[in-house]
Amino acid sequence: MGLLIAYRWAKMRTLLESGIENRMDASKIKELALGLQNELRKFSTIKAQCSTIEKSAKAIKNVSDELKEDIDERLADILRNITENSY
Repeated sequence: MGLLIAYRWAKMRTLLESGIENRMDASKIKELALGLQNELRKFSTIKAQCSTIEKSAKAIKNVSDELKEDIDERLADILRNITENSY
């Protein structure tokens, strides 16, 4: 999705710079381009935040998996001690 947006943005900029705007309403095109530029900034920010969230989620999952294993091992040790000492 991001690659397609980048391609379309580059194509639009190239067309504007090549003079195709002479056949169109230049002020309208500039207005639309500025709006798009603002939306692209927001999009980039959100994508970066999503990447950060994904990294954080992965780290949290790793810690929770380690805790689960540790808890399982400790419970097994406790149960082993209880059953060994109860006979």
